[in-house]
Amino acid sequence: MTHDASVVIFITQLVVLLVAGRIAGELAQRVGQPPVLGQIIAGVLLGPSLFGVLAPDLWHSLFSSAPEQRAMLDAVAQLGIVLLLLMTGMDTDLSVFRDARRAALSISLSGIVVPFACGYTRGALLPDALLPSPPRRVISALFLGTALSISSVKIGAWASPPRLRGVRGARPLRWRPVPKPATKRRWRKRTRSTSRRARTP
Repeated sequence: MTHDASVVIFITQLVVLLVAGRIAGELAQRVGQPPVLGQIIAGVLLGPSLFGVLAPDLWHSLFSSAPEQRAMLDAVAQLGIVLLLLMTGMDTDLSVFRDARRAALSISLSGIVVPFACGYTRGALLPDALLPSPPRRVISALFLGTALSISSVKIGAWASPPRLRGVRGARPLRWRPVPKPATKRRWRKRTRSTSRRARTP
């Protein structure tokens, strides 16, 4: 019975996470943002910050803290990360960077150095009560910096491939502001007028 219950909970976790990530990714694309942004927000909403506060009993039953249950979901997550990085390498066209070597190199390095510096600084300033071993503060700070820098690489890899598939002048992930309704209306009018001029003989 325990094995059956674990399998059922595991499948339910996958369904909830996949559906929430898909919906949030589509909504993010509709407002001009990369899908990864919506998926991160979906993960935060499903975590203890919101779902765990609004429905703690349901959250604990769905995302159980049992080691064997967490190991099942963690195995799928690690497999997904490996496939993500492999597919990113297969889809990346390195010839795109020939005309923008400096920009590509500086953006790549800053995407690793800046998160590492922020994580290391945070670890160096943490109080002793939050550290697993206060005498080894440097090791904890290095761990936080490495974790943040690696995570930024994964997120960049998820967002970048559509822009790097043979498109010259492709740019890395950028944050675009949500267009205002007035801007949308002006853009639609301009598009309609352009299409009418094209139809006019």
